[in-house]
Amino acid sequence: MMNLWREVLITIAGRTQDGTLEVTVANPFDPETAQPLQGTGFGLASIKRRLFLLFARHDLLTTSTIDNQFITIVKIPQLQ
Repeated sequence: MMNLWREVLITIAGRTQDGTLEVTVANPFDPETAQPLQGTGFGLASIKRRLFLLFARHDLLTTSTIDNQFITIVKIPQLQ
C-alpha cells in the first residue's frame, strides 16, 4: 500500500502595526503538480465580504504567490 501523506508546513504569523492586526498565512504549493482550483472560492470571498461589512474597506484581505508559497494576509483594524 502506498503512503499518500506528505508533510506540509503552513506558517501563521501575526503582528500589530499602526492600529491594525495583520495575520499572514502561507502554505507551499508545487506549480508542477498543483491542480486547478476545484472549489468555488467561497471561503476567501466570504471572509473578504465580512471584513467589508464590518469595516467598509476592500483592502483588508489580499492573496499572492511568491516562491511557490500561497500567501493570504488579513488586516483587522483595531477599534480604539
